[in-house]
Amino acid sequence: MRRARLGLLGLGTIGREFARAMEQVEMVDLVAVADDCAENLRAITVTEKVEQYQDFRSIIVEAGKIELDGLVVALPPFVSNEYLSLAADRDLPIIHAAPLASSRQDGATIVEQFVERKCPLIVSRPWLFNSLYESLGDLNDWAGHVYAATGIVLSTSDVNPREVDAKQVFNGALLYQGYEQLDQIVQLLGSPSLVSASTTHAQEPDDVRSKGAEDIASVVMRFPQRRMASLTVARKQAKDHWQLELMGTKALLTVCPNGVMMAPAADAEGPTEATHAQHYRSAELMRFAQLTKDRALTMSNDGRSHLLTLAVMEAAYLSAKTGAPETPDRFL
Repeated sequence: MRRARLGLLGLGTIGREFARAMEQVEMVDLVAVADDCAENLRAITVTEKVEQYQDFRSIIVEAGKIELDGLVVALPPFVSNEYLSLAADRDLPIIHAAPLASSRQDGATIVEQFVERKCPLIVSRPWLFNSLYESLGDLNDWAGHVYAATGIVLSTSDVNPREVDAKQVFNGALLYQGYEQLDQIVQLLGSPSLVSASTTHAQEPDDVRSKGAEDIASVVMRFPQRRMASLTVARKQAKDHWQLELMGTKALLTVCPNGVMMAPAADAEGPTEATHAQHYRSAELMRFAQLTKDRALTMSNDGRSHLLTLAVMEAAYLSAKTGAPETPDRFL
């Protein structure tokens, strides 16, 4: 089978991570990159055979000319969304770094464009943890009835100047740094019945920013069957770190970049076990490459599977604005 020819839109931190992952996938060739920042283009190491574009539109317009099979999009949604309909019109399969959109409605509109054209749209879920626990039933085998989850995300990232330019309510640490862990919680526990949230700025005296570009966010979610979860996100921190704890009747599972640690619950017996984390960006790209060649294949992390998480995110931002609990159902 011919190697999949992929393009890469965006050469920031996530884009460079995708580029490194492509080097590890034998059936993928990176043939084109695009970024509107000349410094990012100069910083990436590519061969002379890789086309370089200093705008995001041209790589899509010339997809047929350079024989692209698919496109990796590593841009925030307020930048990428205007280009996705163009990609759908050209039947160009997309794998998009999370989040896909800043609201459930925007996400659904984008997904529908690709569904109508029967063109694959994948939203990346980078940690193998999600595929290990595809259903709550699998998780119950490990931990028993999971009744609580607590997550924390610390990021060294500062406010992106484009966030200030975007002037959106859905903007800031919760969306851009906290989305992946919120998505993990929602995929594991389902749709919360109520969401409460608060957001604030770690603002310097001379900071000028849009209303929604928060640096700190806290979210509490209540689920059916007496389950609850909390998530705290803070950027402009000294070190990058994330951690998710799942409390069950049998065991406590701690998930972090180093792996998964399982310890017996206080009133339960059993061994303490650990498994090493596996980052599956390369495996995900390999599956996407196969999908560009065989549209009959499917991936569990297609765009539709993220709409619930976007609804929960939107409910959280609304709660932060109103000061009252909100329900994701109003956005579904």
